[in-house]
Amino acid sequence: MSRPIGVIKEMQYHDIEHGSAVSRYIEKLESEVSRLKKDGKAIDLQFDQVIHERDHWHDQATFLSGLVGLYFGQDFGEHSSANCPVENAIDYINEIDAK
Repeated sequence: MSRPIGVIKEMQYHDIEHGSAVSRYIEKLESEVSRLKKDGKAIDLQFDQVIHERDHWHDQATFLSGLVGLYFGQDFGEHSSANCPVENAIDYINEIDAK
């Protein structure tokens, strides 16, 4: 995997003749930019997948906390900055288990 600094180090000052070394250097930089763009797109796709999975499992946990609430006749509340029904359901089950 080449990096821009590596490309720069490959170009020797004495190699510059009639612009051919500069052309090769520009081609290498363009190739590196293209590779980085592809890597960036792949990372974006992975990031989107992680967000999708996080949202999916968050929804599943919320659904399960609702079922726990229904089963035990408890209201764990709605999600807010001060309340997490999933954590409330987990705490409730742990309290039952501790008894």
